[in-house]
Amino acid sequence: QEAAEAGSTPKRPKRGELELESFEEWTVASRIEGQVRKFIEDMIRPMVRAHVISSKSGERIVHRCTKKVLHHHANATSAAFMMMEESSVRRMVHKYVEQAASASS
Repeated sequence: QEAAEAGSTPKRPKRGELELESFEEWTVASRIEGQVRKFIEDMIRPMVRAHVISSKSGERIVHRCTKKVLHHHANATSAAFMMMEESSVRRMVHKYVEQAASASS
């Protein structure tokens, strides 16, 4: 009987509980992503306005940096980690801006 249980799929949770849990997780992740993206966009915007980089490069940098930060903090339940990581995120963004500026020159 144990062999049959080992091969069978685990008992599924109730449909309503599963949807609520995944929706809550999605909401938290979406909120954190928005906050991280806004922080990075606010850093990039003056550089785009000053024509240091193109708007297309700015969008790519925002996307890439947001993705990296969120990957590093995948289990975060809030964006409070940004207070500790602000300087390293700024360095990363400036590194990508320098690369984009030198590539366009």
